[in-house]
Amino acid sequence: MLADEWVSIGSCNFDHWNLHWNLEANQEAKDPKLAADVRELFERNFAASQEVDAEAWAARPWGQRVREWLYGVLDALIMRLK
Repeated sequence: MLADEWVSIGSCNFDHWNLHWNLEANQEAKDPKLAADVRELFERNFAASQEVDAEAWAARPWGQRVREWLYGVLDALIMRLK
């Protein structure tokens, strides 16, 4: 995460797995040089990224769709165990 000269770097994701079970953390810093480096890295990654629009999402392979569905079902079952 980058906001002006403030940077947060780490493994924490804002999803139910991290909020309930995973012990992950971020390191935060207010440093102009680090913020500039992170901004450059983001810009490089965005330039190399590929947009996935609704048409591309709908055209993904059936095998991938089945795996996504299965993982979603397993995720819901595990969350009920909590």
